[in-house]
Amino acid sequence: MRLQRFDEHRKMPWKNGLGVTREVAIHAPAEEPSAFLWRISLATVSGSGPFSAFPGIDRTIAVLRGGGLHLTVDGVAQQPLTEEAEPFSFSGDAIVHSDSIGGETTDLNVMTRRGVFTHTVRKVTREGECVLSIESGTTAVVFNGQASVSLPDGIIAVDFGDVLLDLDPIDSLYFSTAGNAVSVFLVDLREAGKC
Repeated sequence: MRLQRFDEHRKMPWKNGLGVTREVAIHAPAEEPSAFLWRISLATVSGSGPFSAFPGIDRTIAVLRGGGLHLTVDGVAQQPLTEEAEPFSFSGDAIVHSDSIGGETTDLNVMTRRGVFTHTVRKVTREGECVLSIESGTTAVVFNGQASVSLPDGIIAVDFGDVLLDLDPIDSLYFSTAGNAVSVFLVDLREAGKC
């Protein structure tokens, strides 16, 4: 298991100037990163505008911090995506427009290549002393607030946007939120067709 801090994610400003992507982890050929099989990232969105198209990709987005987003997917307005909302899944083939609800928003993005990998994003909100069940396909745990996490080599402090990776073969994770409610996102990745 390893901890990747928010400031350690690879930072990539958008060409349109409306945001920044922080790449957490990617499974892709070194010579062609755009041909990824899966990708986990955090995006900070500073304004309204269209989403990039990702043909052949399945996507899930969840708001971690900020005013939130109102998505229109293939002409159909969706429920507002806010910190309180559950993760929202949609096709990368869709035409998506995002309207900023109230200022800058940071969200979690998980993408998998259809027919090759599948994914789920589970949101868990806990307060105080907690135990999280880690399933065999869980690839990443994304923290949305301050907590203390018990790891094999000791207790570490985590904060917003920190991510635990390489979780196998751990089956549970112990953490404490010091009395504050903290949302944690568990990203499960599996090869298509495998349980």
